[in-house]
Amino acid sequence: MVSLRFLYLTSNELEGGIPKFFGNMCSLNRLCLPYNKLSGELSEMIQNLSGGCTMNSLEGVCLEGNDITGPLPDLGGFSSLKILILGENRLNGTIDKSLSQLLKLESLSLGRNSFTGIISETFFSNMSHLQMLYLNDNSFTLKLNHDWVPPFQLKSLSLASCKMGPHFPKWLETQNQLISLDVSNNGISDAVPDWFWDLSIELVFLNLSNNHIRGSEHEYKSTLGLVKCLDLSSNKLHGAIPEEIMDLVGLIALNLSRNHLTGPITPKIGQLNSLDFLDLSRNQFSRSIPSSLSQLNGLSVLDLSSNNLSGKIPLGITGSTIPSNILLLTWLNRINNPTAVVRHLDLSNNDFGGSPVPEFIGSLSKLRYKLLFQNLLGFFLSGLEFEVRTVEKNGRSFEENLFWLGAELQIIEDLRKIENGRSLGRNTVEGQNLNPTLIVLSLGNRMEL
Repeated sequence: MVSLRFLYLTSNELEGGIPKFFGNMCSLNRLCLPYNKLSGELSEMIQNLSGGCTMNSLEGVCLEGNDITGPLPDLGGFSSLKILILGENRLNGTIDKSLSQLLKLESLSLGRNSFTGIISETFFSNMSHLQMLYLNDNSFTLKLNHDWVPPFQLKSLSLASCKMGPHFPKWLETQNQLISLDVSNNGISDAVPDWFWDLSIELVFLNLSNNHIRGSEHEYKSTLGLVKCLDLSSNKLHGAIPEEIMDLVGLIALNLSRNHLTGPITPKIGQLNSLDFLDLSRNQFSRSIPSSLSQLNGLSVLDLSSNNLSGKIPLGITGSTIPSNILLLTWLNRINNPTAVVRHLDLSNNDFGGSPVPEFIGSLSKLRYKLLFQNLLGFFLSGLEFEVRTVEKNGRSFEENLFWLGAELQIIEDLRKIENGRSLGRNTVEGQNLNPTLIVLSLGNRMEL
């Protein structure tokens, strides 16, 4: 193995640490052992790699997704290192200053560990070649001057949960080659600045969720033409859905949930023909669901729950085949085909006003998991058999028998599968005759069915 240059052993069952003889593999250029069961102290593994000539040849180390522990050791001796991927382990402590000595570093991933400490621009001063930086989901605090100009041009950046707020990081304006950007859960309370929407024409993935970002549709003055995934959920956006978003015809995933958006859902949303995932839940949308949503033939996840919508659910496409990997739907018409593979059914937070649920739901023999009815139970189906236990209505618990034909219903809340028979707060629904597979209809409004 002396002449081995590249070692990739991804997603196997490798255990233990890195053997000492790896330190004498003088030609080894890449060592990639992600998503195994490696364990032990990182310092010991690095020591085994630095015991011989490997230290000089190694350009890439990827140990992501293992069970490696301990602080980050001194890596200054690995002068050729370009790639260091250590995310999703159990590493802790502060970041060793030796990382700043890795002048050739292009990719650095330390995300999803338990690192702590303050990171300032001094840490990055020698990293002019850096293209990928993942510091997400640790306990870092980023203290970067407002007028800081980084020495690098990043293509992928994840700083989720890095305590960057409350101001929007102006230094991002210098990063005009970004393809992927995640600054979610950072306590940012600013409005999104105008320059941000022209940040990078290459941007494909953008996550600004779980902040306190303010703004309305009037502040969206340009578009990000290549964006495929846009997540603005859990902020303080208000007004209507920005019209400019409707120009992002390449969008595959759009999440605007948990904001304060109001008014009707624009019919132009039907122009987003590539959408696979659409979540507009937990806003204040009103009026009816636009029929243009039925034009989204590729949609496999749709959540309109917890709004103020009313009227009828659009009939949409008839005779279409439902993909087997559908996770969430709100269109009853989308499961009108009895051959559809339906996995979850969620009719929570509704007021159906006594209207019956359509009879075709009774033909969904593949219903399997749990279903949560969070409020009124008076609208339930006739001719369909199941049992309701520990139902809470107006603060009182009671039991009531309902009827469901040919399929078992159990409860699901927030798309989390709960074990059979477990208490689920407001309702527990169980039944007989279970068949595999099911779907979730998340309505959560005031619909007529």
